[in-house]
Amino acid sequence: MDIYGSTFWGVVNPKGTPTITFDNISCTGSQMIHSAKNQTIVIKGNVTTTIVPSYDSPSNGIPIPSTSGYQQAIEMAAGGTLNFADNSTFTGTTYKDDVIDMQGSGVVNIGKNTVVNLNPHSHGLPP
Repeated sequence: MDIYGSTFWGVVNPKGTPTITFDNISCTGSQMIHSAKNQTIVIKGNVTTTIVPSYDSPSNGIPIPSTSGYQQAIEMAAGGTLNFADNSTFTGTTYKDDVIDMQGSGVVNIGKNTVVNLNPHSHGLPP
């Protein structure tokens, strides 16, 4: 599934949801997710996220500005957990920021046979 977003807070508003799973998606635009405190984010399958200042709408080709090309792909509030499931591949590319921002304490778990590609500060150049 291809997801495009231009909001500062990400393509999902996870308030009140203990676990958010991204499973086989490609996300282009602004931040993929800004989690609330103590939430779990699961990356499963093949997940790619690319933070860009703007993108062409897939429905009509019109340029869409994202709220900022200066965001992380995943921003986690304190107490969060980021799980990369077994046999998954994550590729995160940002224009001018870190790929993952963990505020306060948090946990990252990387499963077996999992590949995590982090491409921060790309300025639009290929990794």
